[in-house]
Amino acid sequence: MRTLLILVDGMRPDAVTLIPEAQQILRKSLYTLNAKTVFPSMTLPCHMSLFHSVDPAKHGTTTNTYAPQ
Repeated sequence: MRTLLILVDGMRPDAVTLIPEAQQILRKSLYTLNAKTVFPSMTLPCHMSLFHSVDPAKHGTTTNTYAPQ
């Protein structure tokens, strides 16, 4: 099984259904338009939480300023 994770930043979930190329991918995929993010809802803290499976308070990244751990 192959897995491809596509992250779209700064767009409402239902907006992806309006993009013809994305519609084609969605027809062949498993997806959700109901995912929830963490707080603060900024790119870097959210991505860190996604990949580390913990809240920003646990991984320590709470801004969009990258600081190596």
